[in-house]
Amino acid sequence: MNRTLLRRLRTVEPAEIMDELSNRQHLDPRKPISDVLTGIAAVFGLTLSSVRDAADRMEIDPSRSIGRITRVELEQLSKLIHRTYRHELSAT
Repeated sequence: MNRTLLRRLRTVEPAEIMDELSNRQHLDPRKPISDVLTGIAAVFGLTLSSVRDAADRMEIDPSRSIGRITRVELEQLSKLIHRTYRHELSAT
């Protein structure tokens, strides 16, 4: 199978990441963002480094609870996670 096609099969959209972040924010608002991001990486098969890089670029405190993050920050985070993951895929 062509590598480009394989990458497209493994790619997750920012809206899917945003939906999962919103669900986790609603279901367990006191959970630290670091735990939530680790779970997001596991659910979608993302690399931990891409998820952590996105959080670091947004300067989000890993111990901050997911319930304290605004919707706008979640949208930015989901897009940044998607972008850093896509960048990692294209580098390999």
